[in-house]
Amino acid sequence: MNIPLPLLRTLQAVVASGSFSRAAALLHLSQPAVSKHIHLLEERVGLPLLERVGKRPVPTSAGNVLLVHAERALAELDAAAETLKQMQGTVAGRVRLGTESMLSAHVLPPLYRRVRAEFPSVELAVITGTGTSLAKGLVDGEIDVAVATLPMRDRSLVATPFFREPLVAIAPDERPWSRLRSIDARQLAQRPFIAYPRGSRVRATVEQWFARQHVAPRIVMELENPETVRHLVTAGLGLSICSVSSLGGERRALAIIELAPPLHRQLGVVRRKDKRVGAALGAVLAILEDLRRGIEEHPRRGGRAASRRSVVEHGAMRLAHILRHPRAR
Repeated sequence: MNIPLPLLRTLQAVVASGSFSRAAALLHLSQPAVSKHIHLLEERVGLPLLERVGKRPVPTSAGNVLLVHAERALAELDAAAETLKQMQGTVAGRVRLGTESMLSAHVLPPLYRRVRAEFPSVELAVITGTGTSLAKGLVDGEIDVAVATLPMRDRSLVATPFFREPLVAIAPDERPWSRLRSIDARQLAQRPFIAYPRGSRVRATVEQWFARQHVAPRIVMELENPETVRHLVTAGLGLSICSVSSLGGERRALAIIELAPPLHRQLGVVRRKDKRVGAALGAVLAILEDLRRGIEEHPRRGGRAASRRSVVEHGAMRLAHILRHPRAR
């Protein structure tokens, strides 16, 4: 059976991204072109390869069989192309980076810019998902490296710390919230609470924080989109806890309050222990390490002034620094 490689790459991208539109963006195609590729592939195979579960396309049994073999074949071809490029003195290849949508939007753009500027022959394919889906993608070989919330406990994975990010409470920018410097679980439990969905690492971290103070939040909504959470908080429909990175640059009409006791999440760079680190993946890992050192070292330059900053200011400063100075060490 003669199957064109672009059709296999399209199937792989649709399943990995969970969306025809996201696959189109990853492959630099139109959405109709992606649909056409899948249709042509199903005609070649003679079996349906995708089905809808809710709004998400998932592989059928035939699709899973084809993907297992296609991924091995495509990985070998990518490795061959990378080796040939290295022989020409060029760092090239395809790196599939998994991350959370908030990190992709607000923390990792410096990585994307540097890869494009310094290694134009490296194709960086970004796949977003929850911690659970990213761990599965790494284990199954669908993702080469992930930047995500730790821990990822699978024994086949190895993680190196990226940075610790503060979590903060958000409330409408009005009294009494605008006058609070810190807030504990009991105070938060007295008001409606807008939570991230079950299965997210931030949700698990927040629930553990409440449990340590022997109270439970009054959850009235569970939402995945940080922007929607912010809008509902500013509308006075509840309070929430989120990461500093999820605030982005949008802080109008929000009171941002430190948590008491403080709460952080640890972000890490994760890959399979047995994953071959070729030139392209090595280049991406080196840039991530450079960014990590920049985040880690920046607060030290502030001396005593930095140590007096609040958790919120400190976390925001560090993230703002990476976005403004992506090459800082």
